Amino acid sequence: MLRHDLLGKISADPMMPGVNGIALGDDAMWLTNTDRAVVLRAGLGADGPDGSVDVAAEHLRGDDIALDEDGSVYVTTHIHNTLVRLDPDGQRVALAGPEQGMHGATACAFGVGAEDTALFVTTTGGILMPVDDVPREAKLVRLDVARRGRPLTVRS
Repeated sequence: MLRHDLLGKISADPMMPGVNGIALGDDAMWLTNTDRAVVLRAGLGADGPDGSVDVAAEHLRGDDIALDEDGSVYVTTHIHNTLVRLDPDGQRVALAGPEQGMHGATACAFGVGAEDTALFVTTTGGILMPVDDVPREAKLVRLDVARRGRPLTVRS
């Protein structure tokens, strides 16, 4: 079990969850905390979480998260209608917005083919904070991000 103050909420807003998205890397769990608008990195030891939690990015109200094989982190921002990539060097790159269909971008996952560079994003259509006050249809968007997802592995 992992307990840490950074996992919890700081506001009373019921629409803003605390820890929300999760992705597993080789030596860390990556987490979004929507209410705090941070991306977190929790260390992993041989038996699971080692208790350490660090802020990897601030001022980023993420929903879900995915990892690529090069160590970059992809974050859906739901109410901000974007997909953002955080590179290992700290650079933040906005990859897609409403023009690419990110209306309420809520969850993301990489394709699993050997050469697949697609990141799939589910959207709500922007029902909470619609762009131009016009909700769209919820959908699944396929984006070619020119990188493969982190291979899914089983820890033993």
